[in-house]
Amino acid sequence: MNEAIGLEALDTEPKKGYIAFDLDGTLALYDHFRGWDQIGEPIVKNIGRVKSFLSRGIEVKILTARCSDVSVALNKGVTKEMVIRNIKNWCQIHIGVELDVISEKDAFMICLFDDSVVQVEANTGEITGSLQPFLKRIAEASCPKDHCPSVVEVKLDGLT
Repeated sequence: MNEAIGLEALDTEPKKGYIAFDLDGTLALYDHFRGWDQIGEPIVKNIGRVKSFLSRGIEVKILTARCSDVSVALNKGVTKEMVIRNIKNWCQIHIGVELDVISEKDAFMICLFDDSVVQVEANTGEITGSLQPFLKRIAEASCPKDHCPSVVEVKLDGLT
């Protein structure tokens, strides 16, 4: 059992399905978009988690918007295959193996590691964590271009 990387609940039997990891901000450092072919340095803690899952025979995939149809269309002259190949090369260098790269969830995903997810308790709608890390993003998404309220001004009515 490896509590240091949060895997204490898993046994060593391979499961059907896979665990997904977001790329930017979860597996690789990310502060802003630098180009479709630019991926940040690895985030060591999550690279360790990926390697631990793989060593237990659990499939891991990269789930990223980088290879979505919309994202690829925004990069003129770039194909989905080029984006996926670039991510697989990054995985080979930093994880030691190429991982499958996808852009959407499916019924076989066991769980998702992602820096932009608010976890909700199944079948209740209750938020299990905190919205605090997302308040600035929420404020920026909902404000007029000429005035963006500070995080303090964001009203949480109906959000929590």
